[in-house]
Amino acid sequence: MASAACGASQTSWQLIAARVVQGLFAAMMVPQVLAVIQTMYAPRDRGRAVAAFGGLAGLATIGGPILGALLTSGDIAGMGWRAIFWVNVPVGVIALVLAWMHLPESKAPGKVRLDILGVVLASAAMLMLIYPLIKGQDLGWPTWTFASMAGAVAVLALFVAYQRRRTRTDGSPLIELSLFGYKSFTGGLLVNLLFMGGVIGFFLVFTLYMQVGLGYSVLRSGLTGIPWGAVVPVFAGVGAGVLAPKVGRPVMQIGLLLAITALVWLVWIVGREDVTSLKTAPALALGGAGMGLVVAPLLDFTLADVPIADAGSASGIYNSIQQIGSAIGIAGIGALFFAQTGSTRPSPATYTPPFQHALWLTIACFAVALAASFLMPRHAAHQEVGA
Repeated sequence: MASAACGASQTSWQLIAARVVQGLFAAMMVPQVLAVIQTMYAPRDRGRAVAAFGGLAGLATIGGPILGALLTSGDIAGMGWRAIFWVNVPVGVIALVLAWMHLPESKAPGKVRLDILGVVLASAAMLMLIYPLIKGQDLGWPTWTFASMAGAVAVLALFVAYQRRRTRTDGSPLIELSLFGYKSFTGGLLVNLLFMGGVIGFFLVFTLYMQVGLGYSVLRSGLTGIPWGAVVPVFAGVGAGVLAPKVGRPVMQIGLLLAITALVWLVWIVGREDVTSLKTAPALALGGAGMGLVVAPLLDFTLADVPIADAGSASGIYNSIQQIGSAIGIAGIGALFFAQTGSTRPSPATYTPPFQHALWLTIACFAVALAASFLMPRHAAHQEVGA
């Protein structure tokens, strides 16, 4: 319904309001997917379901903007950009019917209370961190941007203290802090934060480089990114369904190395003259292969040790970290790119160096994620070595 309201919006404020509603209810829905998978499958059978989710989530992350570009440039029935919202309506209806027919009910065994104050504190901390990152470059980094980011740390500390107190009193915290005692969970969150932040930030500057720097159309820019998105589900299935049960953690580390290699290759490609979609395709495909090997096993490793009773909280934290990483990646990598493009006249000569610098920052994110991956156990608890 919110997506339909976005498509029917007549003013920017109507669109913003509908998007807020859409985001709020998406945030309520998405964590339940992983929580239901946790409750539906025994640990030994959960890997394939999580792999399927991870592969499709990775495909959606990359394929969504590509599909959006195709719908927008196609101007179906004269809808223009509105098509990217209207397309969600039939998809949502079909998903609702199938979920009603096939998903089993799963509820918490005991009564839980909403942690409204926890939501407010967590949201305030994220807003105080992310908003200055996004607006700081445009405003010339005034003092309040740094004060806001420093205040975010204080609010986050207050949030943690409040969650501990709530755990002791009524046992219904927004975040179950005991989950961070699981090494696999904490390590997986770090990898998720750094990797997804890098990927989403990369695709922002890649799109800007294609459309503004090289003068590509929205359609051509979208088609250029297809090699990455096309191979993600293939390698996600191979990585989580075949390699991870036998090899374990090194599968993700190989994926991170492939992603790093792909972006280094891309730095070299764009440094040459006559950049074309065909020339970037092999590097993008290699990056998609690396992403597939990371995202699907990562879910399984991160949630493998989480008790069923905490599945909802763990899933919410995992998805929140992914969204936070994406926002920080867009803000940080985007800020570096825009700081160097400034008011220069768009051209390959003026946009290539900033794009290369943004790529190096993305590579650094992937490298730190690779280091963080060693915090995770070599094998998930339910995997047998050599199985």
